[in-house]
Amino acid sequence: MSDNQKGARSPRQKSPRSPQNRGFSVVEEKYDEVLNKVDAKASGTTITYEALFYVVHLIIFYLWLLPLIGSSVREKCEGFWECRRFMKQTWLGYSVDLADTQWRELRSSMTLLWATMIVISVSHYRLRGLWSKDAEGGATASAWFRLIVGLGFLFVQHGRQSIVVLIICYIGYRIAKWQREAKTSSGLVSWLYALAVLLFKESYRLKHLPRFRFLRPIFDHSNGGMYGWQLPANFLVLRIISFSLDLHWAGQFYDAKDQSDASANCSSSSSHVDDVLRTPANSPKDKKDKEYNDIDDKVEVEDEDDDDNDDDDDAAEALAKLGNSSSRKKGVDVGVPKPTCPMSFMTGPISPLSVDSRTRTFSNSTASSQASATTASAEKHCHLDDYNLINYLSYMLYAPLYVAGPIISFNAFVENTKNPQETENPLTYGLRWLLCLGLMEFLTSQFPYFAVISSGLFPHLSPSELAVVAYMTLKIMWLKFLIVWRFFRLWAMADGTLAPENMQRCMSNNCSLEQFWRGWHSSFNKWIVRYMYKPLGGRDSRLASVWPIFLFVAIWHDIEMKLFVWGLLNAVFYVIEILAKKYTKSERMRSLPSSIFHTICTLSGATYIIVLVGVNLIGYAVGVGGVTVILNKILTWDGLVVLFVCYYFLCLAVAFMGFLQRLGLSTQPSTIISELLPSPSIKKSSRKNA
Repeated sequence: MSDNQKGARSPRQKSPRSPQNRGFSVVEEKYDEVLNKVDAKASGTTITYEALFYVVHLIIFYLWLLPLIGSSVREKCEGFWECRRFMKQTWLGYSVDLADTQWRELRSSMTLLWATMIVISVSHYRLRGLWSKDAEGGATASAWFRLIVGLGFLFVQHGRQSIVVLIICYIGYRIAKWQREAKTSSGLVSWLYALAVLLFKESYRLKHLPRFRFLRPIFDHSNGGMYGWQLPANFLVLRIISFSLDLHWAGQFYDAKDQSDASANCSSSSSHVDDVLRTPANSPKDKKDKEYNDIDDKVEVEDEDDDDNDDDDDAAEALAKLGNSSSRKKGVDVGVPKPTCPMSFMTGPISPLSVDSRTRTFSNSTASSQASATTASAEKHCHLDDYNLINYLSYMLYAPLYVAGPIISFNAFVENTKNPQETENPLTYGLRWLLCLGLMEFLTSQFPYFAVISSGLFPHLSPSELAVVAYMTLKIMWLKFLIVWRFFRLWAMADGTLAPENMQRCMSNNCSLEQFWRGWHSSFNKWIVRYMYKPLGGRDSRLASVWPIFLFVAIWHDIEMKLFVWGLLNAVFYVIEILAKKYTKSERMRSLPSSIFHTICTLSGATYIIVLVGVNLIGYAVGVGGVTVILNKILTWDGLVVLFVCYYFLCLAVAFMGFLQRLGLSTQPSTIISELLPSPSIKKSSRKNA
């Protein structure tokens, strides 16, 4: 019995008794029943006390400590003009913090956005009956409608600069088509073009220089529109790559399928008669064929963001090996061409998600969840006729997702164009969104931390005030992005498109960098997994692939030094976390006493929460200089006291996560701490003595 299991006791198992021992068995069963009742009562009492302990600390932290320090920060902000000027009074009489540009623009445009969403969604709903659902490929009336709306939306957004966007889109389309016609082995040219677009959009910083005056007409705001084309250009890049690689993989799939059919015809013409004459019914060959087909029917492609599952990255390769080995060992004819046939089965590698129609065909109506539905749509290859200019432009300029996402693959977009989503109710989702909006209004009125950071008041705060501002700024920023992305997802949902949910997990329910990035901007994470992580080797090479991935993510956000530092730190701590998770599963760590083992894990989880806060403050809020100010404040006596208090509450937070998981009240993410905390799935050893 391991140390992690000591002290645990499971109900005594009944064992068969001989007639001579039945009397003793009855006594023993009564004895065990009493002991089990005592155990259940003791366990329930322990859980009650533990839950009460956590609730008391949550009340102290969220209802006393945060408001106390937050009110002090608010008073300093109201007494500092540079900070106070960002506070704007609403028509209801309360003031809100509008220092954040994204939140200010979204909040001021809310009425117009809602009106636009309702008009376009209702108009599209009325039009849906016009397109033919029987068409196997090509653009539908829905695609034409979305393209027309997208062109109008594009002109309103960028004015005459819309021409720049259309040129970028068309060049990306021609490159993807050229790669398909040339049957190149990868989408390398599309990747190079996408990186060039990212660099080109950043050249607006040089337009004021005399040598770069030729850039001014491209980025000049006098060309009309609401803002420059370069702001949403990073999403254009993702869509270009998605279309190119989806077309590339679909082409490989259909090429392999055509050659397989030709090979099967070639081989069957010479062997079909012999097989019929020589192979009796219910022969071993038939049984082996059925056995292979049964195995093949059970092969499924798992969700593409679940990269922690074993070998899910290489489903196609595994299935191909299964087929080849089965045919060699068992002599089963699985459609692989015989040596006498001049045609080969495959001319090149196929995508990890395109082995057979059985491994890629999913239905939105039978999906168990929204995540599986969107993943299924992404994995299902479209007909080659669907990769046309009309579908491409309607995808690139799709109004609900054009400005900020969520990100959706081309395959999923076309699937939703032909089969509008019916898995989620926009009305229910809209009510949830309104609740989040109300919470944001409350937080920005009580905690003006965007204004504190933007005004320069941040370095003048005390260590305890710095800690609270750093913590709450990321919480409010998380809520801001949740509201932005959920609104545009709501719009797409009302329009018939099921986009991924971007914010899947609250920041307060994370003590792992890996799980944090799965839950924050989740659609971008899914895009990274599908188009970068798996092509770079998947799980087997993640310690190497994490570096180019975070470099691309930093460049994709913006070309700034703070983002390069942010990407580098994310990669470093990601590698440390992966290595630490492997080490904690070693026999040396498992042999430690249970109390020491879980103390180490709890401290590690608390440390990584601080890492998450610090790294994201560098990338999204105060930058490298602001974090340096925090460190200088922490390295004082008062700062060390604050750091100790922070560690105390963070350790309690990590323990509380494990407590909720043990009770089955929270999903169990794969983190340093949650993998190792006791859970209901751990089998307890039975009592040694009766």
